[in-house]
Amino acid sequence: MLVAVTLAALTLPVAAVGVTPKWMWTPAQAQQQAQAASEQFQLPSGDGIWIVRDPADISGCRGVGKASQGRFGSFRCKAKMQTMNKIPFVAATKMLWFKVRRQGAGQVCASLTGLNGISAGCLNPSGTRVASVRRFDAWEAASHWAGGPWKESHPLAQGQQIRIGQGGLLAYGGGYFDYSWTIADMSTGEVVETHSLRMILTSAFTGAGNCLGAGCPPLPGIIITQTS
Repeated sequence: MLVAVTLAALTLPVAAVGVTPKWMWTPAQAQQQAQAASEQFQLPSGDGIWIVRDPADISGCRGVGKASQGRFGSFRCKAKMQTMNKIPFVAATKMLWFKVRRQGAGQVCASLTGLNGISAGCLNPSGTRVASVRRFDAWEAASHWAGGPWKESHPLAQGQQIRIGQGGLLAYGGGYFDYSWTIADMSTGEVVETHSLRMILTSAFTGAGNCLGAGCPPLPGIIITQTS
């Protein structure tokens, strides 16, 4: 009986033992991925909205939490960043926190306020997203949507001004964005309503140019998941 048990144990598959998911990275890989995603970041903090000007300004990445064969699913890095919603611009070194979105080989979902500040929506592993879209292209796509199809369908927006600022875009990485804009009265300039949307990019697209009103062609690959 002992021999039979031993032989049975020897036939158990061992390939799954110690296998590290491909979305877990070494600190060096994490730094490369964060640098590659730097043009996607437009991150809020208590003192402004911050961007990374140069991918090389992200450095010193370290794994956070439990490791598996030297790889992690969460990281922190140092990042030289600049405000984009304050004039004059302010530069500072920030701690960039991110988790790896568990889809494919992984995608970066970042925060400046800690791991708990990372959007659960960004981390949602369902669906394939394009994570190489620059923050300006995402802003342009959202502006195209808000100033065109959305404005045309909203009763209070007819004949009014849609105020769309680049500071209204928050970009977390992983093809995931939050966006806000306002309706302003054309005659007084007073804000009538403020709206927001959550946007996921599912395929590549070319910029919308200056087409922000009625008659703009639709942009493919954009899923609006929430509006208010």
